[in-house]
Amino acid sequence: MKPNCNNRTVFIGDNREVMLGLNADIADAIITDPPFNTGQMRKDDQVKIDKKKSKQTQLVDIHGNVVQAYKDSWKIGDISKRELEYIKYKDKDLVRFCQIIGNQHSAGMEAYLMMMASRLLLCHEILKETGSIFLHCDHSANGYLRMLMDAIFGKKNFRNEIVWCYYRARPGGNQFARLSETIFWYSKSDKWTFNKHLMQVPLTEEALKSNRIVRKDGSVWERKKAQKTCPIGGQIAPCRPQAKNVAGLESKNGQIKSH
Repeated sequence: MKPNCNNRTVFIGDNREVMLGLNADIADAIITDPPFNTGQMRKDDQVKIDKKKSKQTQLVDIHGNVVQAYKDSWKIGDISKRELEYIKYKDKDLVRFCQIIGNQHSAGMEAYLMMMASRLLLCHEILKETGSIFLHCDHSANGYLRMLMDAIFGKKNFRNEIVWCYYRARPGGNQFARLSETIFWYSKSDKWTFNKHLMQVPLTEEALKSNRIVRKDGSVWERKKAQKTCPIGGQIAPCRPQAKNVAGLESKNGQIKSH
């Protein structure tokens, strides 16, 4: 179906309301970084700071309403009747699944999964048959979200679990520190698009001088004579703040960027 919005359009507000207005089968890829259900909540309004003019301006949505601060604490009352009816219409078993998890975990987790289900169902609608979705989450709910994604996108369309790990200076106390987050990759069908030739990162001058690169796990990557890039994933080490690895990627506060 033909897209009914311009490319590179930025919407501010509830993505569910935005997706309800989009045509089906228009998205090549969905990269989503939703709340993790950490239980944290900020009560102040979100502000946009203009450093040049030293002014603070409240963010507003397309209707002129002030966008509230990021909230990651959920209760059943947050789920509207319209939302609940939509989930039941698409798959009533999803509602039962959320309720079962809620009985075992908490009412907050039930509400969170309901919120996610209503939006992931819409993601499935707007995604093309050749499209993929990447869902970012952490230990707070990744096990439940994996089951939710299996139910909505189909377990056969699970493509990969990408683990993003990072370093932390302080110790983990009386347990191993939680130093990873998860990105679940699902396709909509068995005809997904994967641009393998683009999954390369440039090698540094140091790496180009050698034909063999030994990874931290002891495995060896052999470089062809004219090769100036390496497959992404083969050279990305766990992120260390302000560090640069052999592939020329720099991490800052856990975020990876290439040069």
